[in-house]
Amino acid sequence: MWLQSHLDAGWRPTEWRPDCWLFTGSVHEPRTSVALCRTVACETVVSPANIFCPFCKEELKKSPLTAEELARTFVPVRNRLPFGGVPEQCRFTKDGQRCVRPRHCRQLCATHYTQWKSHAARNLAGLWEDTAVPYTDIPACPVTACPLPGLAARGLCRHHAQRRDLQLKGQ
Repeated sequence: MWLQSHLDAGWRPTEWRPDCWLFTGSVHEPRTSVALCRTVACETVVSPANIFCPFCKEELKKSPLTAEELARTFVPVRNRLPFGGVPEQCRFTKDGQRCVRPRHCRQLCATHYTQWKSHAARNLAGLWEDTAVPYTDIPACPVTACPLPGLAARGLCRHHAQRRDLQLKGQ
């Protein structure tokens, strides 16, 4: 309570969210220690400034280019979705209603893929669609201010579920 009454409500409004006590550094704010990757065509946020992100750093190791040349000319093409990115929608449709959940594997969301896989293991691959229903909601990750869908273990997003698993392994 004391701290809350002593906070400046106008302090760094593009980075500080007092409603959930979350500070997210902005690459557009000179007082923040985050920046974009040194590669001109890369939009990955890094800290400290003037370094390569892990993806571009790996490319530099494999490339005959100097760091300066790579930073100027390399255009990263990722096959993975960046953190916070929106994946394509599940392809399952029934009675004109398409499942709104994000694709996981075989163009299906995680739940529909699991259903398909269990039917396929019993040689009933074509029948899973008879009982499947398209989902109309995407549950939010319960971690405050997380933009990702909570579709992994315990309702968490994939990122927070992986962090939780790593933390549990360390105990």
